[in-house]
Order: sequence, then structure tokens, then C-alpha cells
Amino acid sequence: MCNLPPKLGALFFCLVVVCSMSAQSRQIKWEIEVHGSGFLKDDANGGVKNLPGLGPSFATVLANTDSRQVSSFLFGDGNKLINQVLVGQGLAPIPSLDGSILQNRLALERQSNVGLGFRVSRYFGEKYWLDWTNEYDIDYDHGSFEINEMEDADSDIPLKVWVTSLESLFANCGASCPFAVAAVKHSTREKGHAATTAVTFNRDLPAVRGFVPYIGVGGGLVFSVAGTPSQDYFGHYVLANGAIQGSDHVRVSFQVPGVAPALVIAAGAKYQLSKHWGLRMEMRNNFEPHSFKTVVQAFPEFTDGGAGNVIALSGGGSAVQFSDNQSLALTTLSLQQPQFRTFKSIGFRYEGRISGGAYYRF
Repeated sequence: MCNLPPKLGALFFCLVVVCSMSAQSRQIKWEIEVHGSGFLKDDANGGVKNLPGLGPSFATVLANTDSRQVSSFLFGDGNKLINQVLVGQGLAPIPSLDGSILQNRLALERQSNVGLGFRVSRYFGEKYWLDWTNEYDIDYDHGSFEINEMEDADSDIPLKVWVTSLESLFANCGASCPFAVAAVKHSTREKGHAATTAVTFNRDLPAVRGFVPYIGVGGGLVFSVAGTPSQDYFGHYVLANGAIQGSDHVRVSFQVPGVAPALVIAAGAKYQLSKHWGLRMEMRNNFEPHSFKTVVQAFPEFTDGGAGNVIALSGGGSAVQFSDNQSLALTTLSLQQPQFRTFKSIGFRYEGRISGGAYYRF
């Protein structure tokens, strides 16, 4: 190499410098990172509320007294009808489930949890870089959706009063209608998992005492898998020594979209420990459409095809009727209610995720 002409030697030296600079440039183009995170949230406040309409009216066996077919005594029109009769007889009304099924915003929430994530970043130039970040909640419930504890406890009350109030109502009927009443609630308070993926475009800001702050903006997807919580209310009554029987069964389901888009705004800082290793702290703000829903179904069961036993109880200008033969006399609690959306949240849900981790540059 010592015998190379001066110009050729200078050219060779320049090529070595350029290749060295290129190698150094390539070494800082990519970053991979593992981090832990936790988040805070603020759900949307608004929502669209609705209840099923009135059932068809029918004449009871009592003179000049009508009733209506209803799907349940626990919510909506059926709750109003049974309470009209109960209050008319001086008995305790049944608290309604309307407060729960019309307030998904208060009843259902995604818990604030600890997550694990990884990030892949690539620099385009000296200050601009693109990253792909993925998060999955790893604590005991994996970011499950949860029915608020207070809401779940409060929803026990209507079913308990359903039993005592119907017992009092049937007792007022006297010896002619011996009865038995029982109820049970099944609740899945926690269910489902959540994960997020996002791509952001970022810009490094001037370094401050070794820390390199940055800002970024992008978009992502929020995935909800493995279902959501639900509640089932079962009430059962037996009248006339078993000749007349029926059930009041209500299912409340909380629904969330399987995939929701999110706007992502990020800010953080990096600290380089060595040529290849560094630490990062970040605050990532996700804004996603809040489209949680509450859906109600009712499956009343009732005796049919019997000998024609009928019990009608009136109060407050209305009545409820129970029959073992629907072609001869209708039962009040006999209207099937298919899936009906009682609540849909509107607005945006905010999630602020704070993460810290270590990255490797190459």
C-alpha cells in the first residue's frame, strides 16, 4: 500500500472514511426495546339510553281490570307494572335494574393494570424515527373488563326484594293460592383481555444533560379478546300447589368492540448508557372511540296446557295475572325480550400509559 500513487492513496483513504461513517450510521438506525408499563384512564361520560316499549294489554279475569304482557318484573315496564300493584296493596316496591342497564359508563370498566411491551424503532436521519410498539397487560387479570364492585353489589338488592315482595303479594291472596318463591344471581365480574399495537412518527429534541427528549404522533389499534362480563338474574315462583309456575330470567351483557382505532400522542426521553445500550421513559396518550354497550335479554318461562287455573292480583288500578293455560288466560310475565341495547357510550376514552424500559441500538 506504501507504493500506491499519492492520488490513489488519498482516494483509498476517503473510501475507508466513508465506509466507516456508513457503518457507524447503520449502527444507530435500529433500536429494540423491552419495557414495563401502567396506565390511567378516563372513560367517556355521555351515552345513548333506551328501554323496550310497552307490552300488549289484555283483560284479566278480574272485572274491568287490565294487565300487560311484560318480559320481567326487574326492569322497564314490567317493573313499573308490578310496583303499581305492590304499592297499591301497601307492599314494598321492587327496586329496578334500570339504573345499571342504562349506565354502562358507570357499571363496566377496564381495570388499570401493569403491562409488558416491546418496541422496534428505526431512525430516518439524525432526529426522526419511526417506532412500532406493542403492549399486553400481564398482571393477574390481563387487563380484563370488570363490573364495578358497587354496581355489582347494588344489583343484588332488586332480586332480594323481588323474593320478599312477591311473597308478601302472594300471601295477601290468602289460603286459595299457596306459594313458593326463590331467586339466585350469577355474575361474571371479570372477563376478557386487552392488547394494543401502534406506530408513531417521532422527533428527537435538543439534549438536556445527557437526556434526549422526544415527541411523537401516530395511530394504533386496541384489541379486546375473550369476552366481557355478564349478569344473570333468575327468579322462580310456584302457585296453586305447583299447578302454576314461572320464571323471571334476565341477562345483562356488557359489550365492547373487538378492535378499536386509537390516536396516539407520545412524549418521552432517552438516556444513552453506552454505544449500544440506553434507557427510555415515555408517556403515551391514547384516544379511542368509546363504544361500550349494554344489552339486555329476558326469557320468562310460564306454565301452559294446564287445567285452567288462574290467579289475578290487583292494586293501584292495574293487575298481574298468573295462569297455567295461556289459551284461556294470559300470564303477565310472558313476553320474550330478544337482545335489546339499553346503553351505548359516546365520545372518546382516554388512556395514559406510562412506560420505562431498556433498549439496544444497532
